Amino acid sequence: MVKSVPTAIEGYLRFPAHQADKSSTNYRVASIGELQGGANGGSILTCKILMHLDRPQDVPTSCLVVDSKNVTVVVSFYGTNNSLKEKVHVGDLCYIKNP
Repeated sequence: MVKSVPTAIEGYLRFPAHQADKSSTNYRVASIGELQGGANGGSILTCKILMHLDRPQDVPTSCLVVDSKNVTVVVSFYGTNNSLKEKVHVGDLCYIKNP
């Protein structure tokens, strides 16, 4: 599964809440170990969903993810609810902009 996590961006990326980002080539793909505390502007974290984590509250929705260097972390998605689990499945590739 880790070998299928991209380490470069090919083509354009489209994020659901925004229009197509035609400048996606200006972003660098970062692994979890390369991220700093706080916002990482100009970076995109590519990862695969390993599992959804059950929580007593709806927000945030959290998942265990793995990056291209086989590092696992928990990612929490705010501004969503448990319906995200129906749209994002185990094994899906995620691009997280400005993580």
